[in-house]
Amino acid sequence: MDKEYLVMNPLELAKIASKKSLREIIFLTYCKPSTVKEMSQIIGESMASVYRKVKYLESHKIIRLAGRALTNDGKRVSLYKSRIKEINIIFENGKLAGHCTLDDKCKTEQIHTVIELNPK
Repeated sequence: MDKEYLVMNPLELAKIASKKSLREIIFLTYCKPSTVKEMSQIIGESMASVYRKVKYLESHKIIRLAGRALTNDGKRVSLYKSRIKEINIIFENGKLAGHCTLDDKCKTEQIHTVIELNPK
């Protein structure tokens, strides 16, 4: 199986880590896969808003589609699961570094990116 690497600008990683609603989605989906409806009810935001945030996190490979389930009324819903084990953002000597450890299907990968805020 080929390794999948998460390459992300540290500023984008900082944005994800600092936005409360995005963090809540990551936390909710860390322990068990959740539907948009479940997340919406717990977070207290509309399903449309949560769906947009889920798609944003999915496009950045922070969460993944974990499967599909059938509801009691016969509808299919998507279940999402967090891939994040750890996020570290470090500012040192004019550089911002983002370190993200993925925990996906019992494998752990570490990705480290650095950008210089004030290039010379």
